[in-house]
Amino acid sequence: MLIGVAVVWYALPGCEHEVEALLLEMRELTVREPGCRYYWVHRLAFAGQFLLYEQYDDLAAVRAHHATEHYRRLVRGRAPGLVRERRIVRGELIA
Repeated sequence: MLIGVAVVWYALPGCEHEVEALLLEMRELTVREPGCRYYWVHRLAFAGQFLLYEQYDDLAAVRAHHATEHYRRLVRGRAPGLVRERRIVRGELIA
């Protein structure tokens, strides 16, 4: 079953360009993962806010994504010093 993940990132003031660069690097690496269908990065109308939409083949692919070196390095390693919050919503595709 396809899994969709939507995440809003809220960059700390002055860190917007670094967050955008981090997200673009994540996209470049994540779309190469076997179970990744989509990884879209959007800049929202509100300064410093970004929306990610990700889609994976199944929950195993999501877990594999979270175990990658680039996820650990960028999302767990660098992001905490650049963002004040990340809001995550995940669900199974029904239609």
